[in-house]
Amino acid sequence: MYLHSEQRLGSTGLGLCVVSKKVAIRKLICTDADLAAIGVEMGKGRDLVIREVRIAIEDAVRRAMVLIERAESQLKKPRATLQAGDAMRQRFRDAFGTAPEFIPTWRPAGQTWDVGGMVRERLRCAAKIMSEGDIEFVAWGPGSCPFAFDWTTRPWAVVQGGRSRICLGQTFWRAAGRVDTEGMATTLLHECLHIFFDTMHHHGLEKWAYNTPTCYERYVLLCGGIPIPPDVDEPCPSKLPGAPIAKIGKRRKLVRLAGVGIGELAQPSDTERSIDFITKVLQINPRDGYIKGSSARRKLHLAILTVPLPSAREIHDQLKAGTGAVGQLFQGRLHSATRKWVLDMLWRRHLIHSKLSQ
Repeated sequence: MYLHSEQRLGSTGLGLCVVSKKVAIRKLICTDADLAAIGVEMGKGRDLVIREVRIAIEDAVRRAMVLIERAESQLKKPRATLQAGDAMRQRFRDAFGTAPEFIPTWRPAGQTWDVGGMVRERLRCAAKIMSEGDIEFVAWGPGSCPFAFDWTTRPWAVVQGGRSRICLGQTFWRAAGRVDTEGMATTLLHECLHIFFDTMHHHGLEKWAYNTPTCYERYVLLCGGIPIPPDVDEPCPSKLPGAPIAKIGKRRKLVRLAGVGIGELAQPSDTERSIDFITKVLQINPRDGYIKGSSARRKLHLAILTVPLPSAREIHDQLKAGTGAVGQLFQGRLHSATRKWVLDMLWRRHLIHSKLSQ
């Protein structure tokens, strides 16, 4: 479970993230060269001025705020019943595979939240950090983003886990040129969820796949009555047998790592990239080891969480056998208790995949 400001979600209150009514974009990086490049991408035939860039980003944030409010307000208690309630619960199931009233077995004793409340809080926290002015927007990522990234892939945006910075890519500004406000808005939601999740404290509670921003993006689009693009057609898998699973499409937004942080793998079957991610984390080789509570341990945890479910068994077996470069690093760098912890996580992901495939 991701928690905010060291406070646990429970009877004392979801609602820790208070969303501002106003949009403040206080940190904007955009050089003259960036203005020229954005103008070309948008098909303007001229350089933009900084005011145009700021307005485009602010409009996207405002649209995102409207979509988020429409989605999260439906999860506020008491929730709708009868026909309206049935429609709301169907949208939630479409995105997350279960009803918002579902209570996971790992919810700590004495707390009263359900998964609907958790999703609502996360959406509100994404809206909060998006609008309150603390995020630094790098308008033209290919020219001014400090993250190491191959911009020839033409992403919508790039973030690094734990950093309040969004570098906007070529596809974002191409969408601005054709006034695709929904695409721009959900891009910012997606990236703010990445930033928000990586700065939360995991505490080993979360067992479900509720940490995939694409699933929240899908839910928001459903609540807004907006057609789901093929590349967002990916609901979170549920551990419940028989839960609906929509087809998995190509991801619209690619979030890559600058150094080691949280990101997305290109496709669920991309085992090689999963192994490469784990290898990079193991190559850190901290002096004190991957002890609980350390930055290296957290990065290792995140690396395992990003392993696609279909790849979990293969990677589990390779690490356990110590084969290949990653297997040798795994056996040589980690304490036996840490190795067991990693292998147990991978095995649980394999079991989830097995249930979903039945």
